[in-house]
Amino acid sequence: MKEVTIDSIMFDLINKTPVVILKEINGDRYLPILIGTYEANAIDMGLKNIPFPRPMTHDLLYHILEKLDRNVEFVHITHIEDSTFYSNIVLYNEGEKIIIDARPSDAIALALRTKSPVLVNEEILIQAGIPLKALRPENRPEISDRFHKGSGLNFPHDEKKVDDASQFREFLKDVKPEDFFGDMDNDDDSSGGPIN
Repeated sequence: MKEVTIDSIMFDLINKTPVVILKEINGDRYLPILIGTYEANAIDMGLKNIPFPRPMTHDLLYHILEKLDRNVEFVHITHIEDSTFYSNIVLYNEGEKIIIDARPSDAIALALRTKSPVLVNEEILIQAGIPLKALRPENRPEISDRFHKGSGLNFPHDEKKVDDASQFREFLKDVKPEDFFGDMDNDDDSSGGPIN
């Protein structure tokens, strides 16, 4: 398993879908995951550490775990099936490991609130990760001509990462979810893809 950070939230204007970008801590691979709008807001609030006057769902779950004296040991993005990412929230209770199935977006939002690590199986990074060097047009000439100026993605924050973000934006602007899973059988022809 590889530990990742939550790099940023982007918005795909073509598919009208938020995307959370995970970045490998000891490596240069990025992992984009399509998420819902509510979950994107929850992750964004967690990234910015902005409290709500009343607890939202992920804050509520965090407070419940805190009152029950349970800690999230880590969040684990386990596998991809039919272009959908799967994950678990892992707790320990008196030496017993408790695994809770969760959508990656919910698990990430909770991990931000509990300051827990997010882990991704190496197979997922091999299958769907995008190395930074692969984003540079000179290193991917076979795809660089697919893209044109003007991004389909909107960056609401993280201006300090302009170079990496602009490369990532250039790479992703016309990419559809199924492009990340070219070697997988997927009969779904919908342009939006599953939301994780």
